[in-house]
Amino acid sequence: MTKPPLARAAAESQQTTAAVGPYRYIRFMAESEVGDNPWTSMAEFYALDENGDQIDRSRWRIYYVDSEEVLREDGAAENAIDDDESTYWHTEWSISDPAPPHEIVFDMRKNYQISGFRYVPRQDNSPNGRVAQYSIYATDRKRQAYTLIKSGELTNSADAQTVYFETAAPTATNTPTPTVPATATPTPTPTPTAKASASGAIRGVVWYDWNHDQKRSETELPLEDFNVTLLWAGPDNVLGTADDEEKSDRTNSRGEYSKANLSPGLYRIHVEATDDVLNSDKNPVRKNAGTLTVEQQLASGQELNDFDLALYSGDLDGDLISDGAEGQGDYDGDGAPNYADADADGDGRPDRSEGTRDVNNNGLPDFLDTAPPDGQPQIQMTKTDFLLIDADLDGRASANDTLLYRIDVVNHGQQAYKNVVLFDTPDAMTNVVGGTVQSSSGQISSGNDAGAVHIQIELGDIAAGESATISFQVQIAAEVTLRRIQNQAFIQFDDPTGTNGSAAIRSDDPDAPGSADVTVTAVGADTIQTIHMPIAAR
Repeated sequence: MTKPPLARAAAESQQTTAAVGPYRYIRFMAESEVGDNPWTSMAEFYALDENGDQIDRSRWRIYYVDSEEVLREDGAAENAIDDDESTYWHTEWSISDPAPPHEIVFDMRKNYQISGFRYVPRQDNSPNGRVAQYSIYATDRKRQAYTLIKSGELTNSADAQTVYFETAAPTATNTPTPTVPATATPTPTPTPTAKASASGAIRGVVWYDWNHDQKRSETELPLEDFNVTLLWAGPDNVLGTADDEEKSDRTNSRGEYSKANLSPGLYRIHVEATDDVLNSDKNPVRKNAGTLTVEQQLASGQELNDFDLALYSGDLDGDLISDGAEGQGDYDGDGAPNYADADADGDGRPDRSEGTRDVNNNGLPDFLDTAPPDGQPQIQMTKTDFLLIDADLDGRASANDTLLYRIDVVNHGQQAYKNVVLFDTPDAMTNVVGGTVQSSSGQISSGNDAGAVHIQIELGDIAAGESATISFQVQIAAEVTLRRIQNQAFIQFDDPTGTNGSAAIRSDDPDAPGSADVTVTAVGADTIQTIHMPIAAR
Protein backbone atom coordinates (compact mmCIF):
# COMPACT_ATOMS: atom_id res chain seq x y z
CA MET A 1 0.00 0.00 0.00
CA THR A 2 1.42 3.36 -1.03
CA LYS A 3 0.64 6.52 0.91
CA PRO A 4 1.89 9.73 -0.74
CA PRO A 5 3.45 12.43 1.46
CA LEU A 6 1.48 15.44 2.57
CA ALA A 7 1.29 18.18 -0.03
CA ARG A 8 2.10 21.72 1.06
CA ALA A 9 1.28 24.72 -1.05
CA ALA A 10 4.26 26.73 0.20
CA ALA A 11 6.71 24.04 -0.84
CA GLU A 12 5.35 23.44 -4.32
CA SER A 13 4.13 26.80 -5.58
CA GLN A 14 5.33 30.39 -5.59
CA GLN A 15 1.76 31.59 -6.13
CA THR A 16 -0.52 32.82 -3.38
CA THR A 17 -3.00 30.08 -2.52
CA ALA A 18 -6.62 31.18 -2.34
CA ALA A 19 -8.73 29.12 0.05
CA VAL A 20 -12.43 28.98 -0.71
CA GLY A 21 -15.37 27.72 1.26
CA PRO A 22 -16.25 26.45 3.69
CA TYR A 23 -17.43 23.44 1.67
CA ARG A 24 -18.37 19.85 2.48
CA TYR A 25 -19.07 18.28 -0.94
CA ILE A 26 -16.51 18.35 -3.77
CA ARG A 27 -17.67 17.52 -7.28
CA PHE A 28 -14.88 16.54 -9.71
CA MET A 29 -15.98 16.61 -13.34
CA ALA A 30 -13.79 14.84 -15.92
CA GLU A 31 -14.65 16.60 -19.17
CA SER A 32 -12.31 14.58 -21.42
CA GLU A 33 -9.62 11.88 -21.47
CA VAL A 34 -6.06 12.27 -22.77
CA GLY A 35 -6.69 9.87 -25.67
CA ASP A 36 -10.22 11.12 -26.38
CA ASN A 37 -11.59 7.82 -25.07
CA PRO A 38 -14.91 7.74 -23.16
CA TRP A 39 -13.37 6.50 -19.89
CA THR A 40 -12.24 8.17 -16.70
CA SER A 41 -9.90 6.69 -14.09
CA MET A 42 -8.47 7.95 -10.80
CA ALA A 43 -6.23 6.21 -8.27
CA GLU A 44 -6.58 8.79 -5.48
CA PHE A 45 -8.13 12.21 -4.91
CA TYR A 46 -7.15 14.59 -2.13
CA ALA A 47 -8.46 18.00 -1.11
CA LEU A 48 -6.09 20.58 0.37
CA ASP A 49 -6.97 22.81 3.31
CA GLU A 50 -6.20 26.53 3.63
CA ASN A 51 -2.58 25.69 4.53
CA GLY A 52 -2.09 23.41 1.54
CA ASP A 53 -2.19 20.26 3.68
CA GLN A 54 -4.13 17.20 2.61
CA ILE A 55 -7.43 17.01 4.48
CA ASP A 56 -7.90 13.85 6.53
CA ARG A 57 -10.00 11.38 4.51
CA SER A 58 -10.64 8.76 7.19
CA ARG A 59 -14.35 9.68 7.34
CA TRP A 60 -14.84 10.57 3.68
CA ARG A 61 -17.37 8.74 1.57
CA ILE A 62 -18.45 8.70 -2.06
CA TYR A 63 -21.68 10.68 -2.22
CA TYR A 64 -22.31 10.15 -5.95
CA VAL A 65 -20.63 8.71 -9.02
CA ASP A 66 -22.13 8.59 -12.49
CA SER A 67 -20.36 5.39 -13.61
CA GLU A 68 -18.06 2.69 -12.23
CA GLU A 69 -16.81 -0.64 -13.58
CA VAL A 70 -17.59 -3.47 -11.17
CA LEU A 71 -18.16 -6.47 -13.43
CA ARG A 72 -14.84 -7.05 -15.19
CA GLU A 73 -12.52 -5.29 -12.75
CA ASP A 74 -12.61 -3.58 -9.38
CA GLY A 75 -13.17 -0.05 -10.65
CA ALA A 76 -15.32 1.04 -7.72
CA ALA A 77 -15.51 4.74 -6.96
CA GLU A 78 -14.41 4.15 -3.37
CA ASN A 79 -10.98 3.16 -4.65
CA ALA A 80 -10.32 6.88 -5.17
CA ILE A 81 -10.23 7.41 -1.38
CA ASP A 82 -8.82 4.10 -0.09
CA ASP A 83 -5.19 5.29 0.43
CA ASP A 84 -3.98 2.62 -1.99
CA GLU A 85 -2.53 3.87 -5.27
CA SER A 86 -2.56 0.36 -6.76
CA THR A 87 -6.37 0.50 -6.97
CA TYR A 88 -8.39 3.00 -8.97
CA TRP A 89 -11.85 4.21 -9.87
CA HIS A 90 -12.71 3.44 -13.51
CA THR A 91 -15.90 4.20 -15.38
CA GLU A 92 -17.88 1.37 -16.95
CA TRP A 93 -16.50 -0.43 -19.99
CA SER A 94 -17.62 -4.09 -19.85
CA ILE A 95 -21.21 -3.66 -21.07
CA SER A 96 -21.22 -0.11 -22.37
CA ASP A 97 -18.91 2.91 -22.65
CA PRO A 98 -20.88 5.90 -21.35
CA ALA A 99 -19.58 9.13 -22.84
CA PRO A 100 -18.00 11.89 -20.78
CA PRO A 101 -18.28 14.11 -18.89
CA HIS A 102 -17.99 11.82 -15.86
CA GLU A 103 -18.36 13.01 -12.31
CA ILE A 104 -17.59 11.85 -8.81
CA VAL A 105 -18.75 13.66 -5.67
CA PHE A 106 -16.81 13.37 -2.41
CA ASP A 107 -18.48 13.95 0.96
CA MET A 108 -15.86 15.18 3.45
CA ARG A 109 -18.43 14.86 6.28
CA LYS A 110 -17.87 18.43 7.49
CA ASN A 111 -17.09 21.85 6.05
CA TYR A 112 -13.52 22.87 5.22
CA GLN A 113 -11.76 25.78 3.61
CA ILE A 114 -10.10 24.27 0.53
CA SER A 115 -7.16 25.66 -1.43
CA GLY A 116 -6.66 22.98 -4.07
CA PHE A 117 -6.71 19.29 -4.90
CA ARG A 118 -4.35 16.45 -5.77
CA TYR A 119 -5.16 14.00 -8.58
CA VAL A 120 -3.30 10.67 -8.77
CA PRO A 121 -3.76 8.82 -12.10
CA ARG A 122 -3.89 5.03 -12.19
CA GLN A 123 -0.44 3.58 -11.46
CA ASP A 124 -0.40 0.41 -13.60
CA ASN A 125 1.35 2.10 -16.58
CA SER A 126 -1.89 2.33 -18.56
CA PRO A 127 -2.99 5.78 -19.77
CA ASN A 128 -6.62 4.67 -20.11
CA GLY A 129 -8.90 7.08 -18.33
CA ARG A 130 -6.34 9.78 -17.49
CA VAL A 131 -8.20 13.04 -17.11
CA ALA A 132 -7.45 15.84 -19.57
CA GLN A 133 -9.97 18.67 -19.22
CA TYR A 134 -11.57 18.97 -15.79
CA SER A 135 -13.84 21.18 -13.72
CA ILE A 136 -14.15 21.17 -9.96
CA TYR A 137 -17.19 22.35 -8.02
CA ALA A 138 -18.16 22.47 -4.34
CA THR A 139 -21.11 23.10 -2.05
CA ASP A 140 -21.68 23.21 1.68
CA ARG A 141 -24.83 21.10 1.83
CA LYS A 142 -26.96 18.59 -0.06
CA ARG A 143 -29.39 19.80 -2.71
CA GLN A 144 -27.67 23.18 -2.88
CA ALA A 145 -26.29 24.43 -6.18
CA TYR A 146 -22.59 23.68 -6.73
CA THR A 147 -20.16 26.56 -7.15
CA LEU A 148 -17.60 26.26 -9.96
CA ILE A 149 -14.18 26.75 -8.38
CA LYS A 150 -11.74 25.99 -11.18
CA SER A 151 -11.52 24.49 -14.67
CA GLY A 152 -8.37 23.49 -16.48
CA GLU A 153 -6.33 20.74 -18.12
CA LEU A 154 -4.15 18.13 -16.44
CA THR A 155 -0.85 16.86 -17.87
CA ASN A 156 -0.76 13.52 -19.69
CA SER A 157 1.43 11.82 -17.11
CA ALA A 158 1.31 9.00 -14.57
CA ASP A 159 2.66 11.39 -11.94
CA ALA A 160 0.44 12.85 -9.25
CA GLN A 161 -0.63 16.40 -10.01
CA THR A 162 -1.47 19.12 -7.50
CA VAL A 163 -3.68 22.03 -8.50
CA TYR A 164 -4.10 25.14 -6.36
CA PHE A 165 -6.81 27.76 -6.47
CA GLU A 166 -4.45 30.67 -7.04
CA THR A 167 -4.59 34.46 -6.87
CA ALA A 168 -1.96 36.97 -7.89
CA ALA A 169 0.79 37.54 -5.33
CA PRO A 170 0.06 40.59 -3.17
CA THR A 171 1.84 43.81 -4.18
CA ALA A 172 3.79 45.60 -1.43
CA THR A 173 2.76 49.24 -0.92
CA ASN A 174 4.08 52.04 1.25
CA THR A 175 1.83 52.88 4.17
CA PRO A 176 1.60 56.68 4.57
CA THR A 177 2.14 58.19 8.00
CA PRO A 178 -1.24 59.29 9.30
CA THR A 179 -1.76 62.99 9.91
CA VAL A 180 -2.87 63.78 13.45
CA PRO A 181 -5.58 66.45 13.48
CA ALA A 182 -5.04 69.47 15.70
CA THR A 183 -8.29 68.86 17.52
CA ALA A 184 -9.78 65.44 17.72
CA THR A 185 -13.55 65.59 17.61
CA PRO A 186 -15.15 62.51 19.19
CA THR A 187 -17.41 60.51 16.92
CA PRO A 188 -20.96 60.34 18.28
CA THR A 189 -22.13 56.86 19.23
CA PRO A 190 -25.12 55.84 17.11
CA THR A 191 -28.31 54.81 18.85
CA PRO A 192 -28.62 51.00 18.54
CA THR A 193 -31.48 49.65 16.49
CA ALA A 194 -33.95 47.65 18.53
CA LYS A 195 -33.85 43.97 17.61
CA ALA A 196 -37.15 42.40 16.61
CA SER A 197 -38.69 40.23 19.30
CA ALA A 198 -37.73 36.55 19.01
CA SER A 199 -41.20 35.28 19.87
CA GLY A 200 -42.20 33.31 16.77
CA ALA A 201 -42.44 29.53 16.37
CA ILE A 202 -42.53 26.85 13.68
CA ARG A 203 -44.01 23.47 14.58
CA GLY A 204 -45.42 20.54 12.70
CA VAL A 205 -45.30 16.85 11.80
CA VAL A 206 -42.96 15.05 9.40
CA TRP A 207 -44.78 12.15 7.75
CA TYR A 208 -44.56 9.71 4.85
CA ASP A 209 -46.99 10.60 2.07
CA TRP A 210 -47.67 7.19 0.49
CA ASN A 211 -50.15 8.42 -2.12
CA HIS A 212 -48.57 11.80 -2.93
CA ASP A 213 -51.73 13.79 -2.31
CA GLN A 214 -50.09 16.11 0.28
CA LYS A 215 -52.90 15.22 2.71
CA ARG A 216 -52.22 13.27 5.88
CA SER A 217 -54.38 10.16 6.36
CA GLU A 218 -54.60 7.74 9.28
CA THR A 219 -52.63 5.09 7.37
CA GLU A 220 -49.67 7.37 6.59
CA LEU A 221 -46.91 7.04 9.15
CA PRO A 222 -45.14 9.81 11.06
CA LEU A 223 -41.35 9.76 10.70
CA GLU A 224 -39.40 9.50 13.95
CA ASP A 225 -35.89 10.77 14.72
CA PHE A 226 -35.66 12.94 11.60
CA ASN A 227 -33.46 16.02 11.86
CA VAL A 228 -35.32 19.25 11.02
CA THR A 229 -32.97 22.19 10.44
CA LEU A 230 -34.21 25.79 10.39
CA LEU A 231 -31.73 28.21 8.84
CA TRP A 232 -32.63 31.84 9.63
CA ALA A 233 -31.49 34.40 7.05
CA GLY A 234 -30.50 36.84 9.79
CA PRO A 235 -31.18 40.58 10.05
CA ASP A 236 -30.35 41.12 6.35
CA ASN A 237 -33.06 38.57 5.40
CA VAL A 238 -30.73 37.05 2.78
CA LEU A 239 -29.80 33.38 2.97
CA GLY A 240 -26.20 32.44 2.42
CA THR A 241 -24.63 35.43 4.15
CA ALA A 242 -22.50 35.67 7.27
CA ASP A 243 -25.36 36.51 9.64
CA ASP A 244 -27.32 33.30 8.98
CA GLU A 245 -28.17 31.30 12.11
CA GLU A 246 -29.07 27.61 12.31
CA LYS A 247 -31.46 25.91 14.72
CA SER A 248 -32.55 22.28 14.67
CA ASP A 249 -34.85 19.75 16.31
CA ARG A 250 -35.49 16.00 16.00
CA THR A 251 -38.91 14.51 15.47
CA ASN A 252 -40.41 12.44 18.27
CA SER A 253 -42.31 9.15 17.95
CA ARG A 254 -45.32 11.09 16.64
CA GLY A 255 -43.23 12.79 13.98
CA GLU A 256 -43.51 16.14 15.75
CA TYR A 257 -40.88 18.88 15.74
CA SER A 258 -40.99 22.33 17.36
CA LYS A 259 -38.78 25.42 17.48
CA ALA A 260 -39.84 28.47 19.49
CA ASN A 261 -38.32 31.87 20.28
CA LEU A 262 -37.73 32.51 16.58
CA SER A 263 -36.92 35.94 15.18
CA PRO A 264 -38.98 37.17 12.23
CA GLY A 265 -37.64 36.79 8.72
CA LEU A 266 -36.85 34.21 6.06
CA TYR A 267 -36.23 30.58 7.07
CA ARG A 268 -35.01 27.60 5.07
CA ILE A 269 -36.46 24.40 6.57
CA HIS A 270 -34.54 21.23 5.69
CA VAL A 271 -35.53 17.65 6.61
CA GLU A 272 -33.04 14.83 6.37
CA ALA A 273 -32.42 11.37 7.81
CA THR A 274 -29.50 8.96 7.65
CA ASP A 275 -29.82 5.43 6.26
CA ASP A 276 -29.94 3.93 9.77
CA VAL A 277 -33.01 6.06 10.55
CA LEU A 278 -34.74 5.21 7.29
CA ASN A 279 -35.88 1.66 6.55
CA SER A 280 -35.74 0.80 10.26
CA ASP A 281 -38.24 -0.64 12.72
CA LYS A 282 -39.33 2.86 13.72
CA ASN A 283 -39.53 4.08 10.10
CA PRO A 284 -40.40 1.17 7.76
CA VAL A 285 -39.99 3.18 4.55
CA ARG A 286 -37.69 2.96 1.58
CA LYS A 287 -34.21 4.43 1.85
CA ASN A 288 -34.94 6.90 -0.92
CA ALA A 289 -37.67 8.71 1.00
CA GLY A 290 -35.21 11.51 0.52
CA THR A 291 -34.79 15.01 1.84
CA LEU A 292 -37.02 18.05 1.67
CA THR A 293 -36.10 21.74 1.65
CA VAL A 294 -38.63 24.59 1.70
CA GLU A 295 -38.45 28.32 2.48
CA GLN A 296 -40.90 30.26 4.64
CA GLN A 297 -41.26 33.87 5.80
CA LEU A 298 -42.12 34.28 9.48
CA ALA A 299 -43.72 37.51 10.70
CA SER A 300 -42.88 39.03 14.08
CA GLY A 301 -44.55 36.98 16.81
CA GLN A 302 -46.11 34.59 14.26
CA GLU A 303 -46.57 30.95 15.30
CA LEU A 304 -46.87 28.37 12.52
CA ASN A 305 -48.26 25.43 14.48
CA ASP A 306 -49.17 23.16 11.56
CA PHE A 307 -46.14 23.45 9.30
CA ASP A 308 -46.27 19.77 8.31
CA LEU A 309 -43.64 18.28 6.01
CA ALA A 310 -44.48 15.35 3.69
CA LEU A 311 -41.78 13.05 2.32
CA TYR A 312 -42.22 10.47 -0.40
CA SER A 313 -39.91 8.60 -2.76
CA GLY A 314 -41.86 9.74 -5.81
CA ASP A 315 -40.19 13.13 -5.47
CA LEU A 316 -36.60 12.03 -5.95
CA ASP A 317 -35.54 15.38 -7.39
CA GLY A 318 -36.84 17.28 -4.35
CA ASP A 319 -38.83 19.85 -6.30
CA LEU A 320 -42.07 19.19 -4.37
CA ILE A 321 -43.77 18.00 -7.58
CA SER A 322 -44.80 14.37 -7.78
CA ASP A 323 -42.69 12.72 -10.44
CA GLY A 324 -45.89 11.30 -11.94
CA ALA A 325 -46.77 14.81 -13.09
CA GLU A 326 -43.48 15.33 -14.91
CA GLY A 327 -43.62 12.78 -17.72
CA GLN A 328 -44.83 9.39 -18.89
CA GLY A 329 -43.71 5.79 -18.27
CA ASP A 330 -40.52 6.25 -16.25
CA TYR A 331 -42.02 9.53 -15.15
CA ASP A 332 -38.93 11.18 -13.69
CA GLY A 333 -36.58 9.69 -16.28
CA ASP A 334 -34.10 8.54 -13.66
CA GLY A 335 -34.07 4.86 -14.61
CA ALA A 336 -34.99 3.92 -11.05
CA PRO A 337 -38.24 2.35 -9.85
CA ASN A 338 -40.38 4.62 -7.73
CA TYR A 339 -44.02 5.33 -7.04
CA ALA A 340 -44.57 7.44 -10.11
CA ASP A 341 -43.45 4.61 -12.39
CA ALA A 342 -46.24 2.25 -11.29
CA ASP A 343 -49.02 3.43 -13.58
CA ALA A 344 -50.63 0.26 -14.89
CA ASP A 345 -53.76 1.90 -16.27
CA GLY A 346 -51.94 4.82 -17.90
CA ASP A 347 -53.99 7.56 -16.32
CA GLY A 348 -50.95 9.55 -15.20
CA ARG A 349 -51.37 8.71 -11.52
CA PRO A 350 -49.20 6.21 -9.61
CA ASP A 351 -51.23 3.10 -8.87
CA ARG A 352 -50.24 3.05 -5.21
CA SER A 353 -52.67 5.91 -4.68
CA GLU A 354 -55.34 3.96 -6.56
CA GLY A 355 -54.81 0.55 -4.95
CA THR A 356 -54.92 -1.21 -8.32
CA ARG A 357 -51.71 -3.15 -8.78
CA ASP A 358 -48.85 -4.73 -6.81
CA VAL A 359 -47.44 -7.54 -8.95
CA ASN A 360 -44.64 -8.64 -6.64
CA ASN A 361 -46.62 -8.20 -3.41
CA ASN A 362 -43.90 -6.15 -1.73
CA GLY A 363 -46.23 -3.37 -0.64
CA LEU A 364 -44.36 -0.90 -2.81
CA PRO A 365 -44.97 0.20 -6.39
CA ASP A 366 -41.98 -0.31 -8.69
CA PHE A 367 -41.18 -1.19 -12.30
CA LEU A 368 -42.68 -4.65 -11.86
CA ASP A 369 -46.04 -3.09 -11.07
CA THR A 370 -46.12 -1.21 -14.37
CA ALA A 371 -48.19 -3.26 -16.79
CA PRO A 372 -46.23 -4.02 -20.00
CA PRO A 373 -48.00 -3.98 -23.36
CA ASP A 374 -49.60 -7.28 -24.33
CA GLY A 375 -47.02 -9.88 -25.24
CA GLN A 376 -44.00 -7.83 -24.11
CA PRO A 377 -41.39 -9.65 -21.97
CA GLN A 378 -40.30 -8.16 -18.67
CA ILE A 379 -37.46 -9.55 -16.60
CA GLN A 380 -35.92 -8.68 -13.26
CA MET A 381 -32.82 -9.94 -11.44
CA THR A 382 -32.10 -9.31 -7.75
CA LYS A 383 -29.04 -10.27 -5.74
CA THR A 384 -29.06 -10.56 -1.93
CA ASP A 385 -26.11 -11.13 0.42
CA PHE A 386 -26.14 -13.21 3.61
CA LEU A 387 -23.55 -13.93 6.29
CA LEU A 388 -23.40 -17.73 6.15
CA ILE A 389 -20.36 -18.56 8.31
CA ASP A 390 -19.23 -16.04 10.93
CA ALA A 391 -15.73 -17.39 11.59
CA ASP A 392 -14.91 -15.02 14.46
CA LEU A 393 -18.46 -14.95 15.87
CA ASP A 394 -18.55 -11.15 15.94
CA GLY A 395 -21.85 -10.87 14.06
CA ARG A 396 -20.22 -8.89 11.26
CA ALA A 397 -18.83 -9.64 7.82
CA SER A 398 -15.04 -9.64 8.19
CA ALA A 399 -11.87 -11.50 7.15
CA ASN A 400 -12.28 -15.29 6.69
CA ASP A 401 -16.08 -15.13 7.01
CA THR A 402 -18.21 -16.79 4.33
CA LEU A 403 -20.91 -14.92 2.43
CA LEU A 404 -23.77 -16.51 0.54
CA TYR A 405 -25.26 -14.77 -2.49
CA ARG A 406 -28.75 -15.50 -3.75
CA ILE A 407 -29.74 -14.40 -7.25
CA ASP A 408 -33.37 -14.48 -8.38
CA VAL A 409 -34.20 -14.09 -12.08
CA VAL A 410 -37.94 -13.61 -12.69
CA ASN A 411 -39.84 -13.18 -15.96
CA HIS A 412 -42.92 -11.08 -15.18
CA GLY A 413 -43.85 -10.67 -18.83
CA GLN A 414 -46.03 -12.63 -21.21
CA GLN A 415 -43.33 -14.03 -23.49
CA ALA A 416 -40.30 -16.23 -22.88
CA TYR A 417 -36.75 -14.93 -22.62
CA LYS A 418 -34.53 -16.98 -24.92
CA ASN A 419 -30.95 -18.22 -24.41
CA VAL A 420 -30.43 -16.61 -21.02
CA VAL A 421 -26.84 -16.76 -19.72
CA LEU A 422 -25.75 -15.52 -16.29
CA PHE A 423 -22.26 -14.13 -15.63
CA ASP A 424 -20.76 -13.20 -12.28
CA THR A 425 -17.26 -12.14 -11.21
CA PRO A 426 -17.07 -11.85 -7.41
CA ASP A 427 -15.12 -9.10 -5.64
CA ALA A 428 -11.33 -9.43 -5.81
CA MET A 429 -11.25 -9.51 -1.99
CA THR A 430 -13.29 -12.73 -1.96
CA ASN A 431 -12.69 -16.29 -3.15
CA VAL A 432 -15.40 -18.52 -4.59
CA VAL A 433 -15.90 -21.60 -2.41
CA GLY A 434 -15.52 -24.56 -4.76
CA GLY A 435 -18.57 -26.73 -5.34
CA THR A 436 -21.06 -24.23 -3.88
CA VAL A 437 -22.50 -22.82 -7.11
CA GLN A 438 -26.09 -24.05 -7.44
CA SER A 439 -28.92 -23.26 -9.83
CA SER A 440 -32.56 -24.28 -9.89
CA SER A 441 -32.38 -24.65 -13.67
CA GLY A 442 -29.95 -24.68 -16.57
CA GLN A 443 -26.34 -25.82 -16.75
CA ILE A 444 -23.40 -24.55 -14.65
CA SER A 445 -20.53 -23.89 -17.08
CA SER A 446 -17.96 -22.52 -14.64
CA GLY A 447 -17.54 -21.57 -11.01
CA ASN A 448 -17.39 -24.86 -9.14
CA ASP A 449 -13.75 -25.65 -9.91
CA ALA A 450 -11.07 -24.90 -7.32
CA GLY A 451 -9.71 -21.40 -7.76
CA ALA A 452 -12.54 -20.27 -10.03
CA VAL A 453 -12.87 -16.49 -10.39
CA HIS A 454 -15.79 -16.37 -12.82
CA ILE A 455 -19.25 -17.94 -12.67
CA GLN A 456 -21.25 -18.72 -15.79
CA ILE A 457 -24.60 -20.51 -15.95
CA GLU A 458 -26.53 -21.34 -19.13
CA LEU A 459 -30.09 -20.81 -17.90
CA GLY A 460 -31.65 -21.43 -21.32
CA ASP A 461 -35.19 -20.17 -21.88
CA ILE A 462 -37.22 -18.64 -19.04
CA ALA A 463 -40.92 -18.87 -19.81
CA ALA A 464 -43.47 -16.21 -18.95
CA GLY A 465 -44.14 -16.25 -15.22
CA GLU A 466 -41.19 -18.55 -14.53
CA SER A 467 -38.03 -17.90 -12.52
CA ALA A 468 -34.57 -19.24 -11.75
CA THR A 469 -32.70 -19.12 -8.44
CA ILE A 470 -28.91 -19.24 -8.21
CA SER A 471 -26.71 -19.28 -5.13
CA PHE A 472 -23.00 -19.51 -4.38
CA GLN A 473 -20.60 -18.88 -1.51
CA VAL A 474 -17.49 -16.71 -1.26
CA GLN A 475 -14.96 -16.43 1.54
CA ILE A 476 -13.65 -12.98 2.45
CA ALA A 477 -9.87 -12.88 2.08
CA ALA A 478 -7.76 -12.81 5.24
CA GLU A 479 -5.95 -9.72 3.95
CA VAL A 480 -9.12 -7.76 3.20
CA THR A 481 -8.39 -4.02 3.19
CA LEU A 482 -11.61 -2.63 1.76
CA ARG A 483 -14.46 -1.13 3.76
CA ARG A 484 -16.98 -2.88 1.54
CA ILE A 485 -17.32 -5.99 -0.60
CA GLN A 486 -19.36 -5.51 -3.74
CA ASN A 487 -20.75 -7.85 -6.34
CA GLN A 488 -23.07 -7.61 -9.31
CA ALA A 489 -24.17 -10.24 -11.81
CA PHE A 490 -25.56 -9.70 -15.28
CA ILE A 491 -27.57 -11.83 -17.66
CA GLN A 492 -27.45 -11.84 -21.44
CA PHE A 493 -30.33 -12.99 -23.61
CA ASP A 494 -31.78 -12.70 -27.09
CA ASP A 495 -33.13 -9.20 -27.65
CA PRO A 496 -36.90 -9.53 -27.10
CA THR A 497 -37.52 -7.01 -29.89
CA GLY A 498 -35.68 -9.28 -32.31
CA THR A 499 -33.70 -6.37 -33.75
CA ASN A 500 -30.44 -6.03 -31.84
CA GLY A 501 -29.05 -9.55 -31.49
CA SER A 502 -28.70 -9.75 -27.71
CA ALA A 503 -29.48 -7.63 -24.67
CA ALA A 504 -28.35 -7.62 -21.04
CA ILE A 505 -29.41 -6.40 -17.61
CA ARG A 506 -27.58 -6.19 -14.30
CA SER A 507 -28.64 -7.52 -10.93
CA ASP A 508 -30.21 -5.17 -8.39
CA ASP A 509 -29.70 -5.03 -4.64
CA PRO A 510 -33.27 -5.14 -3.23
CA ASP A 511 -32.07 -3.28 -0.12
CA ALA A 512 -31.01 -0.23 -2.16
CA PRO A 513 -33.36 2.30 -3.79
CA GLY A 514 -32.14 2.23 -7.41
CA SER A 515 -32.99 -0.18 -10.21
CA ALA A 516 -29.56 -1.76 -10.88
CA ASP A 517 -27.59 -1.29 -7.67
CA VAL A 518 -24.43 -3.22 -6.91
CA THR A 519 -24.90 -5.55 -3.93
CA VAL A 520 -22.64 -4.08 -1.24
CA THR A 521 -21.55 -5.84 1.96
CA ALA A 522 -20.08 -3.48 4.55
CA VAL A 523 -16.96 -4.99 6.12
CA GLY A 524 -17.01 -4.76 9.90
CA ALA A 525 -20.57 -3.40 10.11
CA ASP A 526 -23.88 -4.86 11.29
CA THR A 527 -25.58 -4.50 7.91
CA ILE A 528 -26.02 -8.06 6.65
CA GLN A 529 -28.52 -10.79 7.33
CA THR A 530 -27.37 -14.07 8.85
CA ILE A 531 -28.64 -17.32 7.35
CA HIS A 532 -28.02 -20.99 8.02
CA MET A 533 -29.79 -22.86 5.22
CA PRO A 534 -29.22 -23.64 1.53
CA ILE A 535 -30.79 -21.28 -0.99
CA ALA A 536 -30.90 -23.24 -4.24
CA ALA A 537 -30.53 -26.94 -4.84
CA ARG A 538 -30.48 -29.23 -7.83
